[in-house]
Amino acid sequence: MWQVRDYMIRDLAGDREIITKGMRLDTIIPIEPRDFLISSTDHETMTTPQLNEYISRQRERGVANIKSFEIEANRRYAMCAAAFILTVIGMSLSSRKVKGGMGINIGIGLVLSFSYILFMTVTSTFAISGYTSPMVAMWIPNIIYLIIAVILYRKASM
Repeated sequence: MWQVRDYMIRDLAGDREIITKGMRLDTIIPIEPRDFLISSTDHETMTTPQLNEYISRQRERGVANIKSFEIEANRRYAMCAAAFILTVIGMSLSSRKVKGGMGINIGIGLVLSFSYILFMTVTSTFAISGYTSPMVAMWIPNIIYLIIAVILYRKASM
């Protein structure tokens, strides 16, 4: 229970503003001590339900600095799809028989995997800076590499 002194409450009723002033008000503020102790790496240690619940609670409170939490939530789903996409790319490259051995296919696979990680890092930086939404930033690499996977899969089946 909190006690507020010399308060002013502003309510909006349509296009009218109603101001209520007072000297003392007993109230309950739904803030817990753990809300003050959020570190920059907490999003990595939370489970997905905890992360989603934290994001929705912070949105209700009007907290604007939850980008890293939103990025992490979207990254978890995007990485599941990325595992499938990169597996299809690896399968397509390994099924191709070329003269001179598999070295070139392994090299292409490594370059594509590392470039995916780099691309994911770059797009998450765009989301942190606010140039794009976290969902778009996490799914753009998957869409592009899905197109690459489909092209390689079609070429491998020839």
